[in-house]
Amino acid sequence: MKIKEILEKYLKIFPDERKRQDKLLEFLKDREEKQATNWNNFEGHIVASGFIYSIKQGKFLVLYHNDLKMFLYPGGHVDTNDKTILDAAIREVKEETGIYNFEQFEVCNDKLVPIDIDTHEIPYNERLNLPKHYHFDFRYLFIVNNIGSIKLDEGEHSSYKWISVRELAEDKNYGKILNKFENIFYNSLNKEITKDAHNDIANKYYKAYKDDKSDLEYIDKFLKKCKHKILDLGCGMGHYSKYIKSKGLEVVGVDFASEMLKIARETTSGIKYVESDICDLPDNLDKDFDGVLIAYVLQHLTKEETKTCLVNLHKYLDKDADLLIFLREGTKCIKEKEPFNPEFEYEIKEYTKEEITRLLEKCDYKVVRIEDKPFVNDENSLCPRTMVVYTKNNK
Repeated sequence: MKIKEILEKYLKIFPDERKRQDKLLEFLKDREEKQATNWNNFEGHIVASGFIYSIKQGKFLVLYHNDLKMFLYPGGHVDTNDKTILDAAIREVKEETGIYNFEQFEVCNDKLVPIDIDTHEIPYNERLNLPKHYHFDFRYLFIVNNIGSIKLDEGEHSSYKWISVRELAEDKNYGKILNKFENIFYNSLNKEITKDAHNDIANKYYKAYKDDKSDLEYIDKFLKKCKHKILDLGCGMGHYSKYIKSKGLEVVGVDFASEMLKIARETTSGIKYVESDICDLPDNLDKDFDGVLIAYVLQHLTKEETKTCLVNLHKYLDKDADLLIFLREGTKCIKEKEPFNPEFEYEIKEYTKEEITRLLEKCDYKVVRIEDKPFVNDENSLCPRTMVVYTKNNK
């Protein structure tokens, strides 16, 4: 099952949770995987659960647990026939609810990584005479579109109900993952809309911006600090990558929009382009970049995603690497129509200078200076008010 690998990938996505997972890390330290999932181990064991979310109702399914006398999400022990913890979660959902037509919501490119891992103490079970012990609960999120009849395992559950996101916040068993659900699930929809929009407008965007030179004075200042290799995160159609290469530097461009990358590959040569989410960069990406350009990208991420991106970026950087960041300045999170196709609407996150400075410092970067780019009164402008942040790797 490679439980330790799953946990490390989980902590890569949720780096702030390392302390929360201290007990599980210690539990797994010198223990074989079969022992870790053996439910007769009453020091503790790994279990598998599934959050069931109905798109149509906008609600979660919870079941009344007869022994614990409370409403809980479906889940249970990992059986010897389960090849993975995810398999156990899927099996438990089917057995306990009778629902089969669901799909997993994947938090990264490895479906075995759950949306949440929780450690909680299970009280003494008088009916089964089981001592109190710990459950290390790997919680997955499953989505249903059409709900059929619910068929409960009446030996364990006597009733069920659908609860709203507001009720979720008030429930001690669900409240812990509310922020994750909102940040990952809702914002992943925003990310998909953003990707679809960028693919749709790729040709219009290229025609409008292929000769744009408004950022080059800032890029030139940045490049004076760099010696050999630049990572262009959110490279889009590759016009900045092409400019960096013209200055004699090696450059790698990364973007999640395939149509943008298609234009980049057709209009530039000698540049490596990688299709990837910048929050989940591939492990085989080079590890010696001495410069990173992030132009007008962070405004499309949640602030938690931005933190994840910046923390994970360290593994690809030289010790003294420089970063140049262009982003929207302001105090709001706003809905904005795509100027090249108003049918698309997505969220834009703004930052104050103080806010981006605190975030970068928390992620082990040192802000060198912040400049204001002149205001642009243009309906097609990427950022009417832009700040340009020069920063260094400080880890």
